[in-house]
Amino acid sequence: MVQKGSPEFATMVTYFIPASAIIWGSTLLNEQIHWSLLIGLAFILGGIFLARKKRLQQAAATLNEA
Repeated sequence: MVQKGSPEFATMVTYFIPASAIIWGSTLLNEQIHWSLLIGLAFILGGIFLARKKRLQQAAATLNEA
């Protein structure tokens, strides 16, 4: 995937793994979706958002210095 695309695209694809695991688990394995599972997903997505936000702020600061 990295050879045909870019490292950024390959990283973005991994962000969808937790959500797709919930969907496939409930669809194919008849797993129940509990509230604790959704809270865990919210923590994962929140952590991804915070990490990306910090990285974007650092990149913007670097561009402003140049």
